[in-house]
Amino acid sequence: MILWNGFKKENDEETGRTLVRITDGNAFCYPMYFFIPSVTNDEKYIVYHRVDDKEVQIYSTELETGLETKLTNAAYIDTQWRPWCSPTPPGVLDHRSVLNPVTNEVLFFDGNTLFKTPVDKSAPEVVFKLPDDRVNISQNCVTPDGKWFAYVHHDRDIYSEIAKSRDWSIYYPSRAKSYETIAEAYNLETRETHEILRINSPIHHIFAYGNEHFIINHPVNENGMIFAPLKGGWYVNLRTKDKLGRMPCHCHSTARGVTYEAYQGHNNVVAGIMNPFTYDRVEFDLPKDFGYTHTGHDPEGRLFFYENQVYNEKETLLHNMLYLKQIENGIPEYRILSGHRKSYIEKAQKAHFHPRLTADRNYVIFTGGCPETKTNHIYMLDVRNLDETKGIELPWE
Repeated sequence: MILWNGFKKENDEETGRTLVRITDGNAFCYPMYFFIPSVTNDEKYIVYHRVDDKEVQIYSTELETGLETKLTNAAYIDTQWRPWCSPTPPGVLDHRSVLNPVTNEVLFFDGNTLFKTPVDKSAPEVVFKLPDDRVNISQNCVTPDGKWFAYVHHDRDIYSEIAKSRDWSIYYPSRAKSYETIAEAYNLETRETHEILRINSPIHHIFAYGNEHFIINHPVNENGMIFAPLKGGWYVNLRTKDKLGRMPCHCHSTARGVTYEAYQGHNNVVAGIMNPFTYDRVEFDLPKDFGYTHTGHDPEGRLFFYENQVYNEKETLLHNMLYLKQIENGIPEYRILSGHRKSYIEKAQKAHFHPRLTADRNYVIFTGGCPETKTNHIYMLDVRNLDETKGIELPWE
């Protein structure tokens, strides 16, 4: 990956590592959701959401030149990703856009219509339209081969009632009203469709594990990691609640298995990696002061790193990232990856780091607070001299 010299740079105060700020200005910028890629396979473009007080749209930046392009001009009014994120102005459905890194196209919903457009210009084409009585409620994905677009849709009126409040004591019990939630895959080449899963529960994340399987979060009964095939017909919950009440929350597809963290009440957090076909897993403790945690994504599953948040019920105060240096004699040893950083938005999706390692293994992409603009922007943390985690032995390798 070649980065334009004109991107603003700074040094992390606690580690000295170089930070490259990819976006700028009086807006909140954040990548595609962190289960899916935001950088094209040829490493030339990064795509992201940009929201200000007028609109939420998708942009791209050419990494070698810094050239920024507005890709969408959507005008739908009800764009908020309920109940998880903060209210948003008109534009694309927030957090539900997807990069197809194989074809270098962005898929986005303008209301119930799915469009695609190239990453270097605004030239939208209609892909399909959901019925008016349905609504896309999930963060979506494309399989690694670029062929299948997977998404989740729900009865519009019922979901409006379920997700009308961000008071979790109201939202969580309301989920029992869900009926006939459908996870579906659409072939972008042939227009063939497959129903992956039909369930009486809201489910909010779907991402690919290879080209034939998907991981889906979170069913009503527990957070869970549902594992299901492209053609449907069955599913399993990969890691159920343990005797301490810990459940997985965030997880990732990697070349070695599914990485995740699990907790109850954002304390006593463990992390792990699992083989979704044999159900074997390896788990280890995260630092005792970890609370609300996001597992970082390494596509190869060899660098284990985690975002930790300091927050209250109104806002995210500070974030930092640690990486697992090694496990020796069963004891995990952690080192700081990036120091504490402020967020400039309430405790919602736009405040999370959602860190991902780039395919060339040179940078960690994350969303961080920018003191200069008092908004959140996309950063790349230089990790080129970072050794991979040692001491994790997987029984399936």
